[in-house]
Formats: sequence, C-alpha cells, structure tokens
Amino acid sequence: MNQKEYRWHVNILKQVYPDLKLTFEQAEQLYLMEQQTKDLPRGKYLTDWERLDFELATMRRILSAEQLASYLPDHAAAIAQHSAHVASLHKSAVTELAYNREVLQFYRETVLPTLYADPHLAQLISLNQMRLASRAQFVWQECDQLLRQQWAATVMQHYLSYRTLAEPKLEAQRTRHELQLLWPDYRLMKRELYKPAQLMLKAAMKETDHWLRESLPQLAAQQREWGAHLRQRWKHHNGPIKGFVHEAPFDEKKHRQQWQFLVLWLGRTAPDPWQTTAAATKPPKKPKAS
Repeated sequence: MNQKEYRWHVNILKQVYPDLKLTFEQAEQLYLMEQQTKDLPRGKYLTDWERLDFELATMRRILSAEQLASYLPDHAAAIAQHSAHVASLHKSAVTELAYNREVLQFYRETVLPTLYADPHLAQLISLNQMRLASRAQFVWQECDQLLRQQWAATVMQHYLSYRTLAEPKLEAQRTRHELQLLWPDYRLMKRELYKPAQLMLKAAMKETDHWLRESLPQLAAQQREWGAHLRQRWKHHNGPIKGFVHEAPFDEKKHRQQWQFLVLWLGRTAPDPWQTTAAATKPPKKPKAS
C-alpha cells in the first residue's frame, strides 16, 4: 500500500464518525486498531463483544473529553443493539434444544439397544475387548480427554460470543456433546487425537474390518432408517426445509471407518449384562488365506 492509498483509508474513517470531527492522527489510530484485529493468527478472531470493548478502549485513549461525550451514547446504543440480537437467539435455541434432546433420546432408546441386540456385533465387540485389553485404557483416556477439551472450548466460545444472554443455546450444545459421548465422530478423532493413541486406534480398527464387513450393508440400511426418522423430527420442530439442499455422496471408506471405530467404542458403553452375554459367545475363526 502506497502513501496515497494509506491516507485514503484513514480519511474514510473520518467519514464514518462525522460527529466526532476526528483529526487525521485520531483517524489513523482507529485505522491501526482495525488492522490489529485483522492481523490475528489464522483461526483467531475477536467476538463482537471484544471488538466493541477494544473500540471503546481505543476511543477513550485518543478522543478529547468533548469527543468522548459525543461518542459514548452511540457506543451504548451499539451494545444495546447487539444484546438484543443475541437475546433474539433464544427462540431458535429453544427449538434447537428440543430437537437435540429428541435425537439424544432416540440414540439412547432405539439406536444403541438395536445394536446391542445384534448377535454378530456382540461377538465382534467381545472379540475387540479381548484384543484391545492392553491398549484400550490409553486410547480411551486420550479420546475422553479430547472430548473434554472440545466441550471446554465450546463453553468458552459460547460465553465469549453470547455472555449470559443465550443460555438455551449452551444447553443445546450440551446435548450435542452428550451425543458425542455416545456416538463420537471418528473423523474428528482422527484429526485431533494424540498421535500414539491415533496409531493404536487405527491398528485396532484394521483388525475389526474383516468381521465387520458382512454387517455393513445391514448397518447402512439401519442408518438410512434412523436418518429418515430424524429428518422428520427436524421438520416437526423447524418446519419444511427451504431452498436447495445438498446431500454429500455416500463415501464407502468413511462409512466403514466410522463403523470400525464405533464398534470399538460401543464396547465401552454396552450395559454389563450384554457384555457378559457377548463374552460367553466365541467369535468365529478368521479363515486362513489360501
């Protein structure tokens, strides 16, 4: 940026605050403030509350007493407007919370019991429990820590963005977190999990693949049924979907990996009587390669 362009950007800010009658030097300080918010590391940004606080601190530093008295009512109005916007999220958050609770209940009362009742999966999960005995504790500790960190980050970001004006939205996020504890997303684990735990988990998943293969078509069919039911419940809470809806094409590899991971994970959440029954049934022997 040359000197002419720089002066043009600074003078634009003088027009943004005409009532303050900013000097060039004052407008320059505001311009530099704006650049600081743009020069944050990738993935970092100021929330609207933080931006308003930063602007107020800058104005208090650079304005005269008379200018500041003119600015403060506008700043208060900006805070009130943003507070009203955040508070307006209450209705949509209540709807989101009601739907998320239904999803969580559906997984607890329908999805998981259906899987626990599958005799082939019972054999497979029992087999995995025996194979993972020496590695499972470390892997699951790392997974649990990752899920705790994700929830802590969610809570922190919620209060940075909404303060205490949208508590139902945090409760909606809490139900999504509880679903993650029952039904984690392997893609997230793969991306964020501690490398040694990730490698152990990947090896265990590979061992699972042979026995899982024959169950995948049935599991995919069940997932389609569950998905159709949940879409209907979403429409019940939110109304018909408007506009164009893009559905991602079926990815067989991701589908298989997710189930490889879930079969391992379900061994942790299975009720004790089911685990006892599963352990009593020996898995079939893996055929030798010809």
